[in-house]
Amino acid sequence: MMNPMGMNQMNLNQIGMDAMNINNMGMNPMNMNQMGMNQVGINNQFNQMNIMNMDNVTMNVKNLIQPYENKIKELEEIIRQKDFEITVLKQKLNTISNVNNNFMNMNQMMMNQNINQMMIENKEIDIIIKSEEETSKITCFEHDKLSKIREKCNIKGFLTHNYHILDESKSIKENGLKFYDIIDVKPNFKHIAFKKTNGCNYALNLSDDLPIGLAIIYYLIKYEDPIYLLPLLNNKNKFNDIIFIYNAIQLNVKDVTPLRTIFSNSNNPYVVVNLTKNLAC
Repeated sequence: MMNPMGMNQMNLNQIGMDAMNINNMGMNPMNMNQMGMNQVGINNQFNQMNIMNMDNVTMNVKNLIQPYENKIKELEEIIRQKDFEITVLKQKLNTISNVNNNFMNMNQMMMNQNINQMMIENKEIDIIIKSEEETSKITCFEHDKLSKIREKCNIKGFLTHNYHILDESKSIKENGLKFYDIIDVKPNFKHIAFKKTNGCNYALNLSDDLPIGLAIIYYLIKYEDPIYLLPLLNNKNKFNDIIFIYNAIQLNVKDVTPLRTIFSNSNNPYVVVNLTKNLAC
């Protein structure tokens, strides 16, 4: 007969062995927890390594990009500066353009005023042209050159007014001609030089049919003190005041002999004007 207590001890020992086997198999909850915690640590280390690697890559990329970013900022600053300079230049150009426009407008206004003034002053007048063959009337403007009248009328000879030779390079107005004045066409003229004993010299261009006495009067009116004229005309001339001499002959203010006769031997005669008083030129 088996002892019941012996069986119980065998069963209990078996249970103890099972427990030991279970523990030996690693079924201890504490060991399992330790394994899980170790796994978390490993994951954290991997994450940290990944983060460090990413930071290194980011820094490398940033270092590569940084010079280009700096260059872009520099270019942007240059562009802003150029934009400012362009704005300033545009303002200057606008100012210059406005000044030029104002100047051109002023010039245009002045030109228009001058043209209008010339049109107002350049009056239309009638002039009588008289020659040995015919007398005619022509209509012209005050600022027309006398040479234009010669061409227009096909004039042969010298243009004169009151025996004075007219300057054809000057206008009608510059020659002193007025409405209905007469221009005489003469075949010849005399250039007379008046030489004063005090050193002053003058000249007159006169048509050669002019009386010598009238030539002397023209000279006195144009170049001398008119006080000489009245005594000469009234036969009260004092010979010690002023006398006119040609070829040692005294000329008379009342002599009507034409110039062509008096100066027949000279194309450019000169008359000595003798002043006995100390008068200025």
